[in-house]
Amino acid sequence: MPPILLRVVIFFVVVISLPTTALSSTNWSACLATVQNSTNTSGLFDNFHHPVTNASLATAVSYHTCTQTCGSGAESFEWSIFSQQFSAWLLPWLALFSQLPFGARLRSDNIMSVLLTVGSPALAGYSLAVTVLNSQWLAISEYEGSGLLASLVVLRVNDRWWKDLAEGLDYIHTWSVSAAASIAWVLVAYLFTVADSFSQIADALSDLNSNGESVGAVFLWLLPIVVGWLQVSPKCDFNRVKKALDKANEVAYVATSDPFTPIPASKISGRRAFSLRRFRRRSSLFRDEQSSAPICNYARVLPWNDAVETVAETFWYASENREMNVPVNSDVVRWDVGADVVAIVPGVGESDERMGSLARVERYCTTILAPTRAVYPPRSTSVHPREDSMAMLRDCEHSQEPRTPRWDHEVLKRMFIASLLGLALQWGTVGAGVVALWFTPATGLGCRSASFVLYASLATIVWFLMLVSSFLTHYSSFNDPSLSDRPSRRHLRISEHRSKLVGRIAIFLRRLGKVVATANATWIVTTCVLQFSTFYDRCYCNSSIFSRRGDAYVVLKLTPDVVPGLRTAWIGALVLALGSAFIYEAVLLTVIDPPLPDTES
Repeated sequence: MPPILLRVVIFFVVVISLPTTALSSTNWSACLATVQNSTNTSGLFDNFHHPVTNASLATAVSYHTCTQTCGSGAESFEWSIFSQQFSAWLLPWLALFSQLPFGARLRSDNIMSVLLTVGSPALAGYSLAVTVLNSQWLAISEYEGSGLLASLVVLRVNDRWWKDLAEGLDYIHTWSVSAAASIAWVLVAYLFTVADSFSQIADALSDLNSNGESVGAVFLWLLPIVVGWLQVSPKCDFNRVKKALDKANEVAYVATSDPFTPIPASKISGRRAFSLRRFRRRSSLFRDEQSSAPICNYARVLPWNDAVETVAETFWYASENREMNVPVNSDVVRWDVGADVVAIVPGVGESDERMGSLARVERYCTTILAPTRAVYPPRSTSVHPREDSMAMLRDCEHSQEPRTPRWDHEVLKRMFIASLLGLALQWGTVGAGVVALWFTPATGLGCRSASFVLYASLATIVWFLMLVSSFLTHYSSFNDPSLSDRPSRRHLRISEHRSKLVGRIAIFLRRLGKVVATANATWIVTTCVLQFSTFYDRCYCNSSIFSRRGDAYVVLKLTPDVVPGLRTAWIGALVLALGSAFIYEAVLLTVIDPPLPDTES
């Protein structure tokens, strides 16, 4: 966690604890003594909500009796209990946030990355899972100009471009001594704390409401998220990725009208086949797509899918033509149909089967070409190669039909699977915390468990808002002529006004999601601090009034006969939390680093 956030948390803890101490008024021991010395047994129960006929045997009272006898305030704050519970159950998880991958250009993006992660574990799990499922795809933000891309794929002189790019991106944010130590510390601390709580459950009955068993389960989702990102090792450092692309683009060449004279792309224009997308218009629409923080991968799934489909299609056509021994430029080589061989055109000299004019290079990457007899035309010298390339690229771009979003069933399936994994991880771990609290007498939904249900519900809403926003953003960008560098002569399917309206809705939903995520992240830390500070240790919160309503009761003293049921509930919660985290991580392990296709098949 960034130091500034850690300071905020510490300050927040102190601020919360002071008013809690000052406003405390309830003494449960004195209240129990008053109840057991009374002569009226109305509203008196045992721990299992069974009425008692002898007041001296009462260990629980109705909610109405509790407020009358004990008061409505919280129990007095005890720093020793708070510091022990906070340092054992919550502090290790807060420290583990420092191992999340950052790398955004702006500090505000890194802080928002933490807030989105804490505010919506489902979104964090979704972004990681969808990244892993797309791990075999090229993750570059923008491609421009089919002629530029085709030249990169076909021309032999551009082999260096791919090599330089691979070397520039060959860095990893993966396992280090500090990362491994942090994860091991959190895991060992959690397991030892759980074991200690189980062994001392009978001795800690009086302080059970301040126990952090549920808090530890609620934050367990963070462990597979951190481990998963370390395994994926995302290329999220904006400056390093930009430097790698800029260096590779310095050696990029583009075909010209002369099949023997490719020229550096820098001599034609500042555009490149691949670059990090920079939006000059409506930049707020693509705010998260531009952020290099890995959790923002949710916003890049659809544009990445479209870019990868285009690149893969280009390579597929080139590969198919290559396998059929089809030359790029029939002006350079020709097929002798009778001999079934490729012959060099006399007078041309040494040639390269991957050399060709811009038009033929582009055609080579968009069409399956059958071997045909070709006649070599005389080379034209009336147009300078640079001018001719500019004209051909311009004609190519203007003749393209408007691109449409590629929402095929494969990308939707990956998004669906990633959503299930993220939601299962979130609700499995947070639900485990709810289970641990639900079965603590008085059983039912109280302030503590309801606060966790609210947290998970808001986190799910954040995931939904951000996911819908990503769809609307992608849809708007493909149907707004003001965002296209390749204007079409055909009439767009929707008007520019409607496209901008969709974009505004997308921006609103994304900003709303961030506001809710920020509030939710603050809420979960707050409710954990309040739980440790005994703020919830009052008649209203201890009565499980949300589910029991008029039948609510408050346990003043837990007796040993509830220990077996508590132990069973806690074991079930532990299995649910650990099982959810393990299943999520196991699924990721099965698809991380997929094998490359067999080049011989």
